[in-house]
Amino acid sequence: RMARKKSPPDGVTFMGFAPDIAKIYDPGAILLSPAFLAGGIKTKILESFSFGAPVIGTSLSFEGLDAKYPLAFETVEEMEVFIMNIGAHQTVLHSAQQIGNAFVRRHCAPAVFETCWDRIVGMRP
Repeated sequence: RMARKKSPPDGVTFMGFAPDIAKIYDPGAILLSPAFLAGGIKTKILESFSFGAPVIGTSLSFEGLDAKYPLAFETVEEMEVFIMNIGAHQTVLHSAQQIGNAFVRRHCAPAVFETCWDRIVGMRP
């Protein structure tokens, strides 16, 4: 739940608490996730990928992703330039959406997770 009140910039709407996370990811949703600290791929990025939404971020945002992700920018300034002309990049957004969703299906599906966990705790060879 958001505790503090902020005035969002033009084009941004704070929706408040969402009892159903699926309602956050409307068709056309995009997650902006610049990261400045290393530490592996972030949970919200995986969540966004699972709902079919592309993510725009810095290269640190996608640390651990085993694919060349087209919306991983080296600097925030490069990311901003892309965002300011986002309408011209529909093909790249669609490609990123497919790459992200495929990553989650390949690496984060419940059966994949269960197999990896069983290997970690020694229940499977």
